[in-house]
Amino acid sequence: KASALEKDQLDLIISCLPDNHHRVIAAVCRNTACRIAEATQLTWSSVGKSEILFTKTIMKGKLHSREIAISNSLEKILNQWRIRWRKNKLRNEKPDDYLFCGRGDKGIKKPISTQAFDLALKAATLKANIKGFSSHGFRRSSLTAAHNNNVPLAHLRAVSGHQSLQVLQEYLAVNDQQKRAVVDSFA
Repeated sequence: KASALEKDQLDLIISCLPDNHHRVIAAVCRNTACRIAEATQLTWSSVGKSEILFTKTIMKGKLHSREIAISNSLEKILNQWRIRWRKNKLRNEKPDDYLFCGRGDKGIKKPISTQAFDLALKAATLKANIKGFSSHGFRRSSLTAAHNNNVPLAHLRAVSGHQSLQVLQEYLAVNDQQKRAVVDSFA
């Protein structure tokens, strides 16, 4: 399992990523609890004013689409990214252009690979001196943080897209302090 990290640890890892699309991808994963393969396959048509649509064609299992609200912080990041994207590509984006382009033919027809992001993330975790963290850790950290802030499991499941509460609960990290609180509450 990927580690579930605290906010300051996630901030540190993201700051150690290259200052380009890697940081934006991490922000999308962190703020939507999506999987890395879902983030890298997003097109501009997926990004609305207040939500991101993860179409079923990019979802694990390809069973259903998921619409996730865009937080204020992610909205700012995506707006800045749109400006940078236009400067880099020397044109406005088209609906079927990828947000995070891969290499070759100006990178418009292919998204960045998950492997390319994982390589950058591995370097960032080494630089940040954080062990046991992978791209899936953004999803696990987001869901754990929301759970620790008393967000009901049914609400988490609606955002995460998990088919069952049991699978969702396996994602949620429990730390030693929380375990101690449980035994301290025994009658």
